[in-house]
Amino acid sequence: MIYKDTYRFPQYLIVQTFLWALLLCTTLSAQTRIDSTYSFTQLNDNLKKARDTKNISELAINYYLLANFEAEINANQIQAFDYYTRAIEYYRILDDIEKINEIKYIIGNRYADAGLYKEAIDQYEELLTYYKENDNLYMRTYLRAKLADVYHITGDIDQEYEYLNQSIELNRTLRDTSLMIDFMLKKSRNYLTLNEKDSALIMSYQAFKIANTIDDKNRLSKSLFNIAQINLENKEYTKALKYYRDAEKIIPKKAYSLDRRDIYMKLSEVYDTLDRHKDAYAYALKYAYINDSILNHDKVQAEYKLALRFETNEKKKDIANLEQEKEKEQEKNKQQRRALYLLSAGLAMLLALVYFIIRFYTTRIKTEKIITQQEKEIRMRKIQTLEDDVKMKGMQSMIAGQEMERERIAQDLHDSLGGLLSTVKLQFDSVQARHAEIKDLVEYQNANKLLDSAVEEVRSISRNLQPGALAELGLVPALKDLINNFDGDHYPEVDLQVYDVPKKINNIVALSIFRVIQELLYNSVKHAKATEILIQINKENDELVIQFEDDGIGFDMENLKHKGMGLENMKSRINFLKGTISFDSKQGEGLSVLIHVDYN
Repeated sequence: MIYKDTYRFPQYLIVQTFLWALLLCTTLSAQTRIDSTYSFTQLNDNLKKARDTKNISELAINYYLLANFEAEINANQIQAFDYYTRAIEYYRILDDIEKINEIKYIIGNRYADAGLYKEAIDQYEELLTYYKENDNLYMRTYLRAKLADVYHITGDIDQEYEYLNQSIELNRTLRDTSLMIDFMLKKSRNYLTLNEKDSALIMSYQAFKIANTIDDKNRLSKSLFNIAQINLENKEYTKALKYYRDAEKIIPKKAYSLDRRDIYMKLSEVYDTLDRHKDAYAYALKYAYINDSILNHDKVQAEYKLALRFETNEKKKDIANLEQEKEKEQEKNKQQRRALYLLSAGLAMLLALVYFIIRFYTTRIKTEKIITQQEKEIRMRKIQTLEDDVKMKGMQSMIAGQEMERERIAQDLHDSLGGLLSTVKLQFDSVQARHAEIKDLVEYQNANKLLDSAVEEVRSISRNLQPGALAELGLVPALKDLINNFDGDHYPEVDLQVYDVPKKINNIVALSIFRVIQELLYNSVKHAKATEILIQINKENDELVIQFEDDGIGFDMENLKHKGMGLENMKSRINFLKGTISFDSKQGEGLSVLIHVDYN
């Protein structure tokens, strides 16, 4: 009996799936980007959504961005550190180690900016340990430079000196030219603090040379400024003036440049010392102008931050009010929700009942189908097994018939034609004994040679049809005897290699392997026109592995029009032994045959 499955996918599940897909697309499209700019209100809204959906990635990003906002805009470092800590906790859940260490580095910088130098040093040291273990050469170099800066501020000149030297040594491997210049300028600063002015001057000159090679205008200007500072402290005012002027010419023209402001101030001081008051006044005006611009810019920035902070506070109040209103609305809706929950529960139970009924009948139909299919497959396998048995028995009978016929023909050739030719040979010898002069006749000599060739050919055919060496000595000696038949200038060179072949091999297996190799040899000599043939036989576990190769003309396996009886006979013999045989040949590239057969 054939069952028709009439079960359909419930429509309410289709609608539910569509709504979930729409919600997922909306959520994905609303993800916060860490490289984008958001207002305080947007960040708080995103954070609330992340809490509602329990989106760990969104929680981590929004806490990180809120921390930056509190630190840079609201100047609320305590709140910023709290948000950074929360961001780290969520990034730890995400196993984002790189982001965690990035935040720790920012926290270290915040500590340093806030004057918490001990905390900054501890943070940098912890990061340094991590980057040592992970072999991050750049961060190891850069963190040592940051530690040197902190120790310079705290007045620990020895520690500053040590970390600067370590940074310079690591940078020899890193080969970052810009970093090397910065380290040299810091080293010059360190020497100047130690009152080693000559060393400071040499280090500044070296920084200048390297900056000049890479044409880094900003670092060139800083190097010249350092050199001028040292000359100024040495009271070599003319040299100091020269280097300050060179620094002024080279420094890139940027708005609100603190470095340019410092150069103008120093030029005014040097000109005043050299009694060049007019020039000193001119640079004092330049200094006053750029300083006012910087102060105005800082004022605008401060006002902007203040406005943002005020807006943030107002938004916080609005958010608090909205939260209170929301709580009231939630309280009002509790009763309605309870009723809806009860109704939903009843509906869910009804739907579950319908679902299980449908599933029961669907499963039953599917089970019956599976049972029917399995019974069909079992019947097909039985039929296939019977067909294979019939084929195997037919193949066995065919091979046995072939061998019996070969044996009969070989016996007939040996007994009848072989005996007849031997009798003729005896008659020839008798005639020669009675008439000695006949042996000098060319005709007699040719006839005698042809008779010898006929006798040898009959013997060769008889041996090939029924090799006696196979039954008496085994497979390997029989193959060697077979190969000896191909010894001559007009035959190819045949190389037989045997490795660990057992002496006792099943007679049917040995005979089948012999026949297959015999057929391959005849094909290579007769059709392939091979000049070299390699036969390898070795044992792998309970199998014999035969590799046959020749350098003949080969053939196209895919477009072979006439496969011939020889190829089919070889496959039939190996299949009968439940072995495998594979042919690999291309036109003009010879033939390779691989055979695996169980020898027991």
